[in-house]
Amino acid sequence: MSSERAGTVKNGANPDVPRMERTVNQYPVKTLELRLIALFAVTVLTGCATVASSGSGARPESSQSAPDAPDMASPEETPESHEEQTPGRKKKRSFYVYPTLTFGPSFGGDKFAELHYSDGTVSEITAGGSIQMGGGVLVDFTRIPLQVQTMLTWHVAGAGASNGSLNFYRWPLELLGFYKLTQNFRVGGGLQYALGPHTVLSNGSRSETLVVNYDNGLGFVAEGGFMACGKICLGFNLRFVQQSYAPRAAVFEGNSIPVEGDLVDGQHVGFNMTFGF
Repeated sequence: MSSERAGTVKNGANPDVPRMERTVNQYPVKTLELRLIALFAVTVLTGCATVASSGSGARPESSQSAPDAPDMASPEETPESHEEQTPGRKKKRSFYVYPTLTFGPSFGGDKFAELHYSDGTVSEITAGGSIQMGGGVLVDFTRIPLQVQTMLTWHVAGAGASNGSLNFYRWPLELLGFYKLTQNFRVGGGLQYALGPHTVLSNGSRSETLVVNYDNGLGFVAEGGFMACGKICLGFNLRFVQQSYAPRAAVFEGNSIPVEGDLVDGQHVGFNMTFGF
C-alpha cells in the first residue's frame, strides 16, 4: 500500500495571505514533532534519574571539607566578630550564575495553516506549537528567595512531507523573575519578545517557497515548577504564554506583497526541562 497522499495547503486564520496548493507525499510518521517529543521524554527520565542519584539539591558551601574546630571565644563575643576573627572561614556568596539550556513541547494558539490530504486527514499548524528549545542565564540568589532568568529560544511548529514542508518559526527572547516558595519550588513570570516570526511553505525549491512574515510581538509569561540548584541546576516547569502576531508581508518568487489581516493568537501552554551548569 502506498504511503503517498495528495493534498493542498490552506491558510486557517488569515484568508488574505496568498495560498499555494500542491501535492504532497506525507511520511508514514509525522517525524518532526514525534521525534522531538520522544527526545523530551527521554531527557525528562534522564533528569529524574540524575536527581535521584545525586541526592540533595542543596547548594554547596564554600568550605565543607572538614568541620571547623570549636573556638575558645569569650561569652561576650558576638557572632559577627567571631566570624571576622576566623581567617579560614569564607562568607557565603549572595548569588550564583548558571548558564542554562531548556527544551520542551507547547500546545495551543490559533490554527492558522493546515495540510489537507486526499484521504481526509489533516496536519494542523498552530501559532502556539510545538517545540521550544534554547539557552540563557539563571541567577540564583542565596540571601533572598528570588531567581532571575533570561533566555533566547527557537520555537517551531511544522508538518513535514517527503517533497516539502510547512513550518512556523520565531525566536522568543524572555526575561523572567521567580519567587522561591521552598528551596526547590518556584513561581514567577515576566516578558517575552518574539523575534522574526514567519511561516515557510516549501517543496524543496527556493523558487517555489512562500514566506509570510509577521511583526515582532511582545507577550507575557507565567511559569512555575521544580528547580533544584547545587553544583548544577535541574528543573521541570509548567508555563502559560500570552502572545499574538500581526501579518506584515508575503514573499513569493522574490516578490513581496503587503498583507493585512487579523492578529494571530499565539496563546499556549507548555512544559520544559531546564538544565544549568
